[in-house]
Amino acid sequence: DWTQPQEFEDNIYVACSRGIYKWSDTNEKWNIVYLDDSHSITDLESFDGNLYAARGESETYIFSSDGATWGDPSNIGSGNGRYVKFFAKGRNASGDLALFKTRANQLVILLQKYSVVTLTEQ
Repeated sequence: DWTQPQEFEDNIYVACSRGIYKWSDTNEKWNIVYLDDSHSITDLESFDGNLYAARGESETYIFSSDGATWGDPSNIGSGNGRYVKFFAKGRNASGDLALFKTRANQLVILLQKYSVVTLTEQ
């Protein structure tokens, strides 16, 4: 299945299976920018200057600040807080923009605009 298209840095990105693709207006085709060795990309979301890719309920999500270089988050240690099946953007209780994640039928704030939330999900 294809993820919802995401606008990021004036480009359009989608994910399907183990790959993340960027649309080329010049060539009118999707170019692969990331191919995971063994995990499917389950969701993609643009938030606060980064593009986030979920890799399921038992693999750490990855992110990119430029759409080309991808890595694991350094601010999240071990535990379930690093696993994401789906992302959603919304507002927290204060009305600030936030990035939510779902995993194992739970919804948790992953990031808030201008600050990082440390997760201690069990």
